This record gives sequence, C-alpha cells and structure tokens, in this order.
Amino acid sequence: MRSRAEGAIPRRGEFIHSMMSEDHRHLEQLFQEIVAWAHEGEHASLRGEWQRFERELLSHLELEEQEILPAFSREHLAEARSIRDEHASIRAGLTELGVELDLHCLRAERVEAFIGLLRAHAKREEALLYPWASHSTT
Repeated sequence: MRSRAEGAIPRRGEFIHSMMSEDHRHLEQLFQEIVAWAHEGEHASLRGEWQRFERELLSHLELEEQEILPAFSREHLAEARSIRDEHASIRAGLTELGVELDLHCLRAERVEAFIGLLRAHAKREEALLYPWASHSTT
C-alpha cells in the first residue's frame, strides 16, 4: 500500500475532514476582517465582507448537513441533533446581525460575541464530527 506521500488517494472521510477544517481556518480569517471593519465603524466595507462571510458560512453549514450529519446521526443521534440546533442558532444570529448591520447599529462587541460562539462550535466539530468523518466508511 502506498503512503500518502507516495501519492495515495485520501479516503472520502479524510478529504471531508481536511476540507472542512480548512473551511474553518478560512472563516476564521473572515472573522478577523469583520471584527476589524466593525471596530472602525466602516459600514460600507463591513457590509461587503459580511455578505461574503454569510454566504460562505451558510454554504459550510449546508455542506455539513448534507454530507456528514446524516451518517453521523445514525451513530450519534443526540450529538447530531445538537450540532443541527447550533446550526439553527448560527443562522438566526447571522440574520439578527445582518439586520443590525443594515440599520447601522451593529456593534463590534456583538460581532465578537457571535464569533466566540462560532469558534466554540468549530472547536466542537474539529474534536468530534470531523475525526468521525475521517474514519467513517460512508
């Protein structure tokens, strides 16, 4: 059997783990840009970055829900439900913050608090969901 260094093709689960972890790192970079724009009170620039962040985060959540959570829930139903509940809370938070941004009353502290929740969610997925996906045969 060839090692990965010799060009072996990674399993689907390993690929998903790698891709989703990279997504978390990318979203973290966007988090930092949003916080910086929020601190500067630059609403026009913040709006553009927010839309990009929102689009990419929603795509990330959707991919997890379509590609990982169905199989994960067969083995870990309570954890899968909890992750789906967190996704619903994240979507609600995105909507609330988007409205505040449109009304020009979005404060950096609110963005930072939301990002703190996202970081905790990502940490949980990195510790539980993605390792499971790496070893799953589905």
